[in-house]
Amino acid sequence: MNKVKIIFQNDDPRWEYVRGGFPTNKEQARDCWVSISCGLAPENLSEDGELPYYLQIQKRRDVLKDAKLLVKHGFKCPSDIADMCDDDGLIKYKDKGNA
Repeated sequence: MNKVKIIFQNDDPRWEYVRGGFPTNKEQARDCWVSISCGLAPENLSEDGELPYYLQIQKRRDVLKDAKLLVKHGFKCPSDIADMCDDDGLIKYKDKGNA
């Protein structure tokens, strides 16, 4: 099965999971982190149990690629979002400065 990526007009092509433009400030980055955190929730990864496990793993990997991209551009995950996330994958991207 081939993966097709649909990019809408306002979407930044660097994103794997997050929708919209790339953030230029911390407020916009926070919105992206909220989206990433929600994307890592078990019910979203599994699409309410309808997605096969191997596709859930791929989806999680794609969501975490976006997290890595944000950190690469200087936007670490706010500690409150990392601490509330169901998935421990955000811990390594957590901003230790605002803990």
